[in-house]
Amino acid sequence: MAEHEKVLRHGLQHPPGGHVRSASRDDDSREPEEGGLLTSPAFWIGGVLCLLTWVSVLAFLGFL
Repeated sequence: MAEHEKVLRHGLQHPPGGHVRSASRDDDSREPEEGGLLTSPAFWIGGVLCLLTWVSVLAFLGFL
């Protein structure tokens, strides 16, 4: 998968001569992710707000 910042800066570039890079990488060459989704406070806050919104809509419509 291309890094989005590099693609936005330089545009899409194809390898010369029709060579195709292998999609598989070594585990050592992969960059570590900055943070997992489930550990992000924004994920949990957004989830709680979404649930509260649905509960309030259902309560307003008389389903609860």
